[in-house]
Amino acid sequence: MVRSRQRQVPQPSDSLRDLTQVHESVCYDLLGSLRALYSPRTYPARRGWVSATRKSLPAELYESGRFFFQGHDTSVGFGAVRLVPELPDGAGPEELIARVREVDPKTLAEYMLDAAGDTTPSQLAAFRRILDGEGSRARVASALRGFASTRKRRYQRILEDPAGLQNELATMLAAYHELSFADQADALREPLAVAVKVARETLRVLPTAKAVEQLSGGLALSADWPLTRLTLAPSVFLHPFVSVRVDEKTGEALIVYGVPSEGPDTYDTVPVDESLLRALKAMSDPARLQILRLLSEQPISAPQLVERIGLSQPTVHHHVAALRAAELVRQERTRSGMLLSLRDDGVARTLSALSAVFNATPDE
Repeated sequence: MVRSRQRQVPQPSDSLRDLTQVHESVCYDLLGSLRALYSPRTYPARRGWVSATRKSLPAELYESGRFFFQGHDTSVGFGAVRLVPELPDGAGPEELIARVREVDPKTLAEYMLDAAGDTTPSQLAAFRRILDGEGSRARVASALRGFASTRKRRYQRILEDPAGLQNELATMLAAYHELSFADQADALREPLAVAVKVARETLRVLPTAKAVEQLSGGLALSADWPLTRLTLAPSVFLHPFVSVRVDEKTGEALIVYGVPSEGPDTYDTVPVDESLLRALKAMSDPARLQILRLLSEQPISAPQLVERIGLSQPTVHHHVAALRAAELVRQERTRSGMLLSLRDDGVARTLSALSAVFNATPDE
């Protein structure tokens, strides 16, 4: 008797599976909480926590953190997040602070100069030459051309005194942890452990690229990235945002994504429908409505969007970040740049929530 062979259906390769790890550490929240502290308008659900925390910090300490963490997308201190994946699972703030103190100042400076994740390879190369001692006033001015004035001043300080700023950042983090964050760190460990478990299970049952998109709330990494390592890290304080850092020299990528938790929100006694509020705020700008209209027609690359909107690249980047945080826009990181499209599920949820507001019965 001849047995019939069952035809084998080729399965799509998952080149990222063996390169992906889920990293659990409250250090992501140490840095993420400082972003929220200095950008309260970006984190409206944290306004109660921000108010309470500011009162607990000495004025000098709060002022010293402005340089590093003011400005959500451009907070140079958040560049230290690139040091966290080097730490063991479960590492605490003390270990990160020690790492900040001991790392090569030029390496930390590079991370701070690319804290927003939008510094171009040519700009980074120019910064490296300056940090290696090849800088002149003309070269520094050339490397900083095109940046907004506030960002330019910060970058100039980093280029001029990387070792001094390294010490300032470590000192500021140590004081903030001792006076404020240490009281919250233990409460964050349980929701982070749950998020890590969910992430690992999601990676087990879904292709890696699809799992990343689901966990991060719409972020996609193109298959053409030659990655050597992909680290996924949940953060309570970063919710509802996601932070992506790709080191083109090493091929290492870090995705820190926000996860919902009641912890920091308990400081605010006024309940807020945060998802709908974010969507309405994101759509309250004419340029953002124009972006949504263009993306409803077809996906568009970031440079094409800049050209069609007629605004500067940093301004468009800011608008897209707000729309992505509101779960209205999907972005795919490719080797040639960022590809943007509507996030259909987020748009559907927003329309449904808005409809529920106007269709509510008196008893509701």
